[in-house]
Amino acid sequence: MRIAIPQWQGRVSPVFDVAANMLIVEVADAREVGRREVAVTATDPAKRAQQVAQLPANVLICGAISWPLELALRSAGVQVIS
Repeated sequence: MRIAIPQWQGRVSPVFDVAANMLIVEVADAREVGRREVAVTATDPAKRAQQVAQLPANVLICGAISWPLELALRSAGVQVIS
């Protein structure tokens, strides 16, 4: 499983829609097995959701998210926890 966490100044970004960086944490057997940072460059909700889904991320954990972007992520198969 891959968990995406949008970052802003070393913390969980308050709003996913404008986060420029994402921490991707890979989990296997309930343990962290890897992590990396990636840039998120798309601003259009559909393209941004597609970029996250292609990481590939199974779950997105964020502070807040706009409704159109959350719908786009869910449609791309990403579970959103805000």
